Formats: sequence, C-alpha cells, structure tokens
Amino acid sequence: MPDVHHIAPYWAECLGGADRMLHELSVLLGARSDIACLIAEPMRSNCIVPPAGLWRAVRSLCDQHRVKLIFDEIPSGLGKTGRFFAHEHFGVTPDIVVLGKALGGGVLPIAAVLADASLDVAPELALGHYTHEKNPVTARAALTTIEIIEDEGLVGHAERLGLVLEALVRERMVGKANLITGVRGLGLLRAISFRARPGMTEAQIVAAGLKAGVSFTMKGPNVLGFSPPLVISDADLGYALSAVAGALDGM
Repeated sequence: MPDVHHIAPYWAECLGGADRMLHELSVLLGARSDIACLIAEPMRSNCIVPPAGLWRAVRSLCDQHRVKLIFDEIPSGLGKTGRFFAHEHFGVTPDIVVLGKALGGGVLPIAAVLADASLDVAPELALGHYTHEKNPVTARAALTTIEIIEDEGLVGHAERLGLVLEALVRERMVGKANLITGVRGLGLLRAISFRARPGMTEAQIVAAGLKAGVSFTMKGPNVLGFSPPLVISDADLGYALSAVAGALDGM
C-alpha cells in the first residue's frame, strides 16, 4: 500500500525497544494529520511479550490524534494466549480486530474483521465481492470453532498449559545439560530458546524436530516457535517438549 510508515518495533532492543517505538509513533502522529490507522500485532508471533503499559500508551496516542487502532490477531486470537484475544492481556480495546487461520478450525479458510459499531457507516452497501468471501460452509466452520472453544473451556486450558510448559522447561534447565535455555510468550503461543552447537543450521534443527514427530518454525537465531493446538493434553505437551529437547540434544 502507498504511503505506509513503519516504526521501530517494541521487541527490537537494539533499536531502542518500546521507548523508541512510542517516540517514533508520537513524532509521526504529531507531524501528520492524514494518518488513518495504526496496525499492529498485540504480541508479535516471535512471542516477545510487550512491556506493561505499552499498548495503553499507544491507545492514548491514537485517541489523541483521532487514529484508529487495528490489531492483527490472526496468530494470537481465539484463545491461543490464554485469553480469547491477546489484547485482553494488556487492558486495551482496539477499534478493529482482524481474525483468520484458526477461525476455520484449522480446516477451512476464512477470515473476519470485527469493528466498533460506530465504524459501520455503510450498512446498506456490500463493500467487497471475492470468490472465497461469505461462504456458508466456512462460516459454519467458524461458528462451530468458536462454540467448541467456549464449550470445552479451551481458553482457560491454554492459560493453564502455558504455565505447565513454563514449569517443564524450568525442570529441564535445572542441573541438566540439555540445550533448552528458556521459554517466552503467553498461553500456548510460545518460543523456546536453546544453545546451538557449532555447525547447527536452522534447516537441520527443523528437520530434527520433524524426525522426532514435532513440527515447529524458527523464530530467530537459537529460538524455535512452539505453538501446539488448543486441545493438546498435558501428556502430549510433555511428550512434545521432550521430543524437542531430544531432537536438539541428538544433533
């Protein structure tokens, strides 16, 4: 899109982190009167948790300059972080939330935009026509997914298992020589850090995980993404972490 401005992200400590982000945002909004919205993920999928108060300060700046706050909750929404929306952790309500991927239960493609009712300024108009849009089958899948999340208490389940995962990682780090060094994130949206041995490559690490029966992505040097499904059991969570540790230690 034309005329898009990028500011330093909160997780980039080498660029000044959250303070630099707020400073750049304040300067930009103060210098321009034609900015419509700020788009961000409330917690980036690298699983670095934003510092307390960051999004409240952003919300205040947006309100001050009449800029809409839009949160992309595609990676983090629908209970993954132990709240139905990740932004609930930070005490902020955006003007618009974008959902997708998990909304179709991981089976059917569907996305959604949730907006403040005050933004519904053209209810009589159809604002888009796309092949994959407003499909009754995928809409039913989305509604059923939400019903299952609510009926089976999967949001609370994700919150509890996130704490279980933290405890399991701490156990492995105490007095043992395995390569796992820590875990960050919220609920079941996590990143696991490890010590890489000389010669380890990202491709080798991912391949070792697949061989052990666990699929993950890399979230940076010596960090892998660990994002199990909401329905995972305690036993399967322990097995998955053991498989990750075994894959790393066996390389």
